[in-house]
Amino acid sequence: MLIQKYNSYFICLLLLFSLLNVLPAFSQTGSELFMENRCSRCHTIGRGRFVGPDLYNISKKYNKEQVNAWILNPDIIYSQTNKKPFNPGYPPMPQLGITEHNAELITNFLFNNKIQQQKENAGVIEGVLVNESSGKGTEGNDIYLKSFIGDRLTDEKLQITDEEGKFRFKDLSWVNSYSIKIKHEGLEYETAKMVFPPDQGSIDLKLPLFETTDNDSEIFLNLNHQIVSVAEKTVSIAEIYDYENRGNSIYIGKPGDDNLRRTLKFYVPENAINLKFVEGLDNDEIQREKTTVYDSSGFPPGRKRVVLTYEIPLEFGKNLINKDVLTNVSTLLLLVDDQNGMVDVSTLSELEPVTIENKKYKRWSGNNLKSGSNYVITVTNRSLSIKYIDLFPVIIFAVLFLSVFIIGLITRTENKNNVKNLLLRRDEIVKTIITLDEEYKKNSVNESTYKEKRYRLKNSIIEIDKKINED
Repeated sequence: MLIQKYNSYFICLLLLFSLLNVLPAFSQTGSELFMENRCSRCHTIGRGRFVGPDLYNISKKYNKEQVNAWILNPDIIYSQTNKKPFNPGYPPMPQLGITEHNAELITNFLFNNKIQQQKENAGVIEGVLVNESSGKGTEGNDIYLKSFIGDRLTDEKLQITDEEGKFRFKDLSWVNSYSIKIKHEGLEYETAKMVFPPDQGSIDLKLPLFETTDNDSEIFLNLNHQIVSVAEKTVSIAEIYDYENRGNSIYIGKPGDDNLRRTLKFYVPENAINLKFVEGLDNDEIQREKTTVYDSSGFPPGRKRVVLTYEIPLEFGKNLINKDVLTNVSTLLLLVDDQNGMVDVSTLSELEPVTIENKKYKRWSGNNLKSGSNYVITVTNRSLSIKYIDLFPVIIFAVLFLSVFIIGLITRTENKNNVKNLLLRRDEIVKTIITLDEEYKKNSVNESTYKEKRYRLKNSIIEIDKKINED
């Protein structure tokens, strides 16, 4: 991604989300934090040995202060005891970057839960497939259970729903993640990956299935919020669309001349560049035809928020950015970051400016705009004027400041990607350790070979954890 593009879009979206109050505020339990912070990647509770020790009845081995210290900074424990790893036969615990408050919640969960010991491979995923269009369970539909170690698919099981639409997969490993895949009328549905929480032996699902329609009478655009940010050579535009399917069928649109279906559609100026959907849609499932971008994926009942970003190159003088309304919209709000009086908007109603994050924004709005209506954003580029020449020192300082910020941001992004790859490699080694342990239990490998291989695998995990801590 281009640096200029990343910075402008990042600022635009932060301001939009701040304006719309969409950043969530929530409180999590210790059990939820145990899952979110990858504790379950290495530890079970009452379900047997995994990469790390089973944490069942941990209060009989450690007190709360010791466990809390492990979670916050295991390296302190290793330094105090001069033992790394602390428990022979296990890799050392990595740094997790957990806050003191969250570490306390996880510790309290480990000491106060009432989880009982459970048999190995006793997990159950069950549920019902409901046709939301009829309200009844769907009989005879294929249900695929996909099993993963890390991101690697390890197994896929098939069941067929009964007369009530029910399905049940049992004898599942506690240490895998799972997803459910369904195929129906040429469309494919798949859930997000699921793992068993430490205090839950089964996962109960209600999976919706919908009939399809190419009638768009139940598709509504509740709002379109846009923010326009003007730089010397480009205008960056970020848009939020709030769509709603008020029907009870998946809207699949009508096929065009290329036989690709067109569902949601978005107008972009013909000279728009660096176009990207950053939320709500898959960039691989869109097509662009001059000034219109089409989505080809199905739109199920409910609401969908889409975030679209792009840039418009500026020329010296007046630049006209034509915007056509392709779908009836209840509310359109346009915010413009314009400190130098470069922007004007026709057709829409101008509102009082608003201050966000100590910066003033001009505002324009329109209500109940019909498909086919139009408005124009006029940007007057005075980049060669005396006014801009006087501002050169300020601009240079701002560019230097933003460059340092962006380089730091990109570096952190690269580090995150590196950590992700290391974690994937770590998961693969964990799987190998599990397989090796099973072969040893079955006497498929002799003891000396087993110990040698497990020692090498354990050291590999130690090296990976060191690299993760360094990043």
